[in-house]
Amino acid sequence: MISEQKIEQKKELSTDLISLIRIIWHRRFLIFLIFLSAIVISILFCFFVPPVYRTSTVISLGKCDSLLINRETAKIMLTGDSLLNRVSTSLGLNINDVKKIVIEDMSDPQLIKVIVENSDPQQAKIILDKVTALYLETAKQDFVKDRNNHTDYMSKTLDQISTLEQGIKSANNLLSEIKRLPDGSLDKNIQYFSVYYNLLQMEERKEALWGRFWGSKKELDTLKEMVIVSETGYPDYPFAPNKKLYIAIGAILGVLIGITTVFAIEFCPRFMYMLKLHKSE
Repeated sequence: MISEQKIEQKKELSTDLISLIRIIWHRRFLIFLIFLSAIVISILFCFFVPPVYRTSTVISLGKCDSLLINRETAKIMLTGDSLLNRVSTSLGLNINDVKKIVIEDMSDPQLIKVIVENSDPQQAKIILDKVTALYLETAKQDFVKDRNNHTDYMSKTLDQISTLEQGIKSANNLLSEIKRLPDGSLDKNIQYFSVYYNLLQMEERKEALWGRFWGSKKELDTLKEMVIVSETGYPDYPFAPNKKLYIAIGAILGVLIGITTVFAIEFCPRFMYMLKLHKSE
């Protein structure tokens, strides 16, 4: 009994599927018309939407003491109003045209990609060059400032070391003279130990200064100037709209809308008739 019911259900299901396929085949021209209309609308949309061009450059963030340089601070500075206002003023452009900047992270944490989007490919390249130039100019000022601070500190440290070396030389000469004095004199011992103590202090200070000097030298060697690693020229093709993608979406929507319309045409009258029949009863 149960097996017979299952067989009947399978027959009804196959019959329903066959009837649906027949309906689709019967209305295939309507489905094709809706499908074709959706593709045409997608093509017209792609042609009427203004194109967007992209140009990009890759920047090495470098290393600087006075400026915390990382991806987040670079993004804030590159997209901040302070820099973009300078760009718009120097180029004579609207601030909204300059604000279309995208910052993308790269696999190397010291690299970022700066992307400018614009409807004009030449203007996109001009804006990108100006943005990177002003940003690198600001970063270079901090780099030069840090480099000069380290070199000045190292120069002053060398002067202090030179002064100490002269003092150490004088102390050694004085110790030699004290040694030549007659033995057994209390003043000789006091002078000797006083000079020797000062000599030890100068030696310790000299070693400390050399440590500071080489520490500053190491920091100076780790400083890296922010530079452009690579850049693209004028974009030849628009980045958006993606015509192939929009046409594909239009085609899929056309098929779905077409099939839905066919089913609505076929089953709505039947549904209305059944509803009237049910009310009459």
